[in-house]
Amino acid sequence: MSIGQTLRAYGEMKARPGTARAREGQRLIIGPWSHDLSGFLGYFPNRDFGVTAGTDAAALAEPHLAFFDRWLKGRRDALDGRRPVRLFVMRVDRWRDEPD
Repeated sequence: MSIGQTLRAYGEMKARPGTARAREGQRLIIGPWSHDLSGFLGYFPNRDFGVTAGTDAAALAEPHLAFFDRWLKGRRDALDGRRPVRLFVMRVDRWRDEPD
């Protein structure tokens, strides 16, 4: 799926969810990665985003576990204080959390 398709799908799920709970449950993580193994490190032949771009630096386990705790274990407080969108900002090469 392309980034454009991913953003449209996220927008649609927020705009027209089946339930309010479905709207609340939407999360989005956008990193500078490709689908091959080298891309998950944030390195490409013409651009290296540095160590902060890799999946380790993104600390993906934390938002994944919080999401699972909320929606699979039923812990209503699991996502408290977490913004639903996490993205990597190129040129400044850092992660940012956003409300939408």
